[in-house]
Amino acid sequence: MKQILSLLFLSLPFIGCSDSYDKLISDYEYAIEELHAGGELDVALSSIFFTEQQALHLMQTGDTVTPVADGRAVRVLQLRDSLMNLAEMVYRSDVRHFIEKRTVLYREAADCYSSASRLCELDSLKAMTARFSAMAYSDGQRACDPPAAVRGAYRAAREHAAECYRAAAVRLGASVD
Repeated sequence: MKQILSLLFLSLPFIGCSDSYDKLISDYEYAIEELHAGGELDVALSSIFFTEQQALHLMQTGDTVTPVADGRAVRVLQLRDSLMNLAEMVYRSDVRHFIEKRTVLYREAADCYSSASRLCELDSLKAMTARFSAMAYSDGQRACDPPAAVRGAYRAAREHAAECYRAAAVRLGASVD
């Protein structure tokens, strides 16, 4: 059911005849190749954030409609799932302390928040950040375990990401509490 709704979500915004699906397929394939080649935490996070942002941007500005029956929309969903699974694998297998993982996560998120061009992009990026932040936690690790400099870098990255999110939300016309 989830994939059917996602498929509908992907196909509804496209009106016309162009190649947005081809662009999405190309973007996802490139991100997957980049992640296979690099396999590092920052590469994984920047790949998923950037690709998700590009996909949402294309869907919102969608200058195309391609019949779902041609399989390209399904291919986009498959590639997105593959990219997310690969990024999760890289993220979970990273042996750093969860504070260090979250520091990298918030730095990548801040960059993407600042470049968001629509509220739906911003909200999707925030949800992805929350998901990966929760995924970073490892039983037995405490926030006070890393050295003070590492904890300070984490707080600074988290605060910077929150400020970038607020600034982008205001810039895009959302009310920020």
